[in-house]
Amino acid sequence: MEIPANQSLVVVALLTSLAALAAPNASAALTVTNGDFETGGGFNANVSGWFDGTIGPAAWDDLFQDTNPLSPQAGTTVVWSGNASAKNFLYQPIGTKEASDATIDVSIVVGAGATGPFTIGIYQSATFSGADGTDVAGASGVTLIDSSTWDIAYAADAVGPEMTTLSLATANQSDQIFLRFHFGEDGMEDGWLRGDNITMTVNPIPEPVTTALLGLGGLGLLFVRKRR
Repeated sequence: MEIPANQSLVVVALLTSLAALAAPNASAALTVTNGDFETGGGFNANVSGWFDGTIGPAAWDDLFQDTNPLSPQAGTTVVWSGNASAKNFLYQPIGTKEASDATIDVSIVVGAGATGPFTIGIYQSATFSGADGTDVAGASGVTLIDSSTWDIAYAADAVGPEMTTLSLATANQSDQIFLRFHFGEDGMEDGWLRGDNITMTVNPIPEPVTTALLGLGGLGLLFVRKRR
């Protein structure tokens, strides 16, 4: 018994709709807080919502928020100090991994005449809670999940996006995940870097049922084309 072409199209449409419904949504468990650095506003030695190398009032020797805009960005930015690169870490807990989470795309706008290596990494731990003056990298009970490091060089007042994709393949669902940024290297001086608008997108793993339904939809389209 042959299925009329118009009924075949209906079947294809239904399969496509089911595939869309079955597709996993972006993770609700992994989020960035104060990625635009507007919370807290003004000059703030302790970057609001983040942990950094602050161990005292000498803000110029580690990270701080500043009201000077990073053109063409507006508002408050974060500044990595050129005087003490060993303390130039910035991180925060971003939540726990969901079963469907595959990778995260991380983006940050940087600039203002700085040259040096820049690292974006993700870490996991069931015991580490984070604290100013204590770096998540190398801390007891912390495991590196994935990271990217590259050299950046911006002329004075120039800005640009820095982006990377990090894998969540080895992350545990029960562990807290930390997103960490680091700029510079020991001995570097006067390499002041500004950053703004940190964003993160979680990319899901296609579920088997989604893949199967999409495959059936493709076969249905092939069937219709052959009949025509």
